[in-house]
Amino acid sequence: ASEWSTSDRRAFDTSVSTRAEPEGLYRACCAFVKHATHKTVYIASDSSAAVGAVNKGHSKSYWMDKVCAKLRASFPDVAFHVVHTPGETNPADGISRGEPEPSGEDWDR
Repeated sequence: ASEWSTSDRRAFDTSVSTRAEPEGLYRACCAFVKHATHKTVYIASDSSAAVGAVNKGHSKSYWMDKVCAKLRASFPDVAFHVVHTPGETNPADGISRGEPEPSGEDWDR
């Protein structure tokens, strides 16, 4: 694995969730949306800030606004719609708590 650049480490500083969550959202989109054939991409997040900012397309938060701008620039033909999913019911959230990776049935909830 290659070393992260200083700017990547700053942007993805997991000790500061206001930076880590927006950057994680952007990186996930970069990894998965390039394969999307739909014009609208739905994202489930337990971050109320992400829900509001991405759905509006901007934020007063510097880091979230930066992610909104990066999403628009990277995916000009894609509309992102973020839906709030509480952490307790979000199958992906368990991974961060050391729970097993979710099965297909977990995603059908």
